Amino acid sequence: MPQSAQAAPPSALHAARCRHAVRQGLKLLAVVVLAVVVGVSVLDQRRVSQRNVRSHVFSSSHPPGHARREETEARKANKAAGDAAFADDDDDDDDDDDDDDDDEQMERAPMPWPTPRPTPAPRPATAPPTHRPTPRPAPRPAGPEEECFALQATHGVKPAMTWGTLDRNPSSFRRWKELGCGGVVERAANAAADAAADAAREVCPKSADPKPLIAVCSGTTTRQKGGWITPRPGHLEDLAAFQYLLPSFKRTAECGFRYLVVLAYDVGDQFWDRGDGVARARAWFEASIATPLAAANMDVELRFVKVDNAVKKPGPVFAAMTRAAYAAWKADYIYRVNDDTEFKTKWARPFVNALASMGNVGAVGPLCRQGNTAILTHDFTHRTHMDIFDGAYYPPELSDWWMDDWITGVYGSLRTLMGDRVEVIHHTGKHGQRYAVDFAHEKLVKQLIAAGHARVESFVAARDAPPPGNPPPSFRRFRLKSHGGFQRRRRLRAAGRDSVS
Repeated sequence: MPQSAQAAPPSALHAARCRHAVRQGLKLLAVVVLAVVVGVSVLDQRRVSQRNVRSHVFSSSHPPGHARREETEARKANKAAGDAAFADDDDDDDDDDDDDDDDEQMERAPMPWPTPRPTPAPRPATAPPTHRPTPRPAPRPAGPEEECFALQATHGVKPAMTWGTLDRNPSSFRRWKELGCGGVVERAANAAADAAADAAREVCPKSADPKPLIAVCSGTTTRQKGGWITPRPGHLEDLAAFQYLLPSFKRTAECGFRYLVVLAYDVGDQFWDRGDGVARARAWFEASIATPLAAANMDVELRFVKVDNAVKKPGPVFAAMTRAAYAAWKADYIYRVNDDTEFKTKWARPFVNALASMGNVGAVGPLCRQGNTAILTHDFTHRTHMDIFDGAYYPPELSDWWMDDWITGVYGSLRTLMGDRVEVIHHTGKHGQRYAVDFAHEKLVKQLIAAGHARVESFVAARDAPPPGNPPPSFRRFRLKSHGGFQRRRRLRAAGRDSVS
């Protein structure tokens, strides 16, 4: 057997295999190192590219070739590292010619450098996401007046007519009262009504003929339950007469008449008698009422009556002021109202015409929705009324509620008229009830009506007066038919709510 065909000894075969395993391990290590180097090179290229972009965009101080030089140097370094990794440190290639040939081919093979990736374009700047603002609650009105008007609009309040939804919302209703919104809203409405009335007021023609004198008579007091009402300096509208009665009188006065406004107050009243109320009222009336009406050729005067009213009831005050209007100032007509009454429509000519239809014997009055519409809660009479009853407007036996019941029934159905288109508003909520009711007087009403009606019939018969004619349009005849009506009226008043104010 030839020498080359003989089997190699076991020790030589083992050594060859070991050398082969070492070569394979070195090759694997070289591949790993190459991969790491390639990754580092790629990262360097990306950083260089980004730096070039930034230097181009932001005008960096580096020259344009700086990035290329760095890239060339990095490639040279990577080439040297790859050559070192693939160098074979073992020169004994005689044992395995195939392996030596493979190693020589590997060493001569070019380095697989990765193709440089194109530089990514910079991402366009994006606007930050738009955040919708969280809706905030509506700001609270700046002042009390603005808050009052906001409450009025929200709840649909109409002063002296309806609370809208306000009385069903306790917190809003309490706030309305705290701010005194009734007065705020009403003053704004009155100011607008005053401006409109001033602009539309007719100028009365001048005439030498005497004009009938109408006395508008009202009691007034600053006494109320719990103490006295003290108006603030410069705020006479804190009193109902200056907020409702007198301004509305100016708005509704009409040509063809002279006017006398009579205010009666108690002896000892803290504002009217012991204070400077009379002087302040005269100055206010002259500037706010008399002067504007004089410019329209209307004559109006303010008078006061001080009453020694020991019982502190309306009856003595009404008796004193109407007697003064009749006897001292010779009024042709007397209109008995309250200091918290507001005139909504013109009234003088409709009332005078209504009385004339009855030969000036009777009583007429306006529609008042805030009281008992089955009676006259405000009454207008000719001076003939005082002639019939010897200068007493109401029976002196009555001092409070039942005076208007009496005048509604005393003339009978033919001589008692209500004007459905002549309206007043009674603002009882301004000061509340300022006297105690004597319910014992209710027993007197029926017999006092009967006695008074007999006097009316006697007066008419003595003058041989014709029967009443048909009432003017929008006036209707009525009277309280039975004493049971007074009982209904008492229940209505006891359960009634204050007017919206």
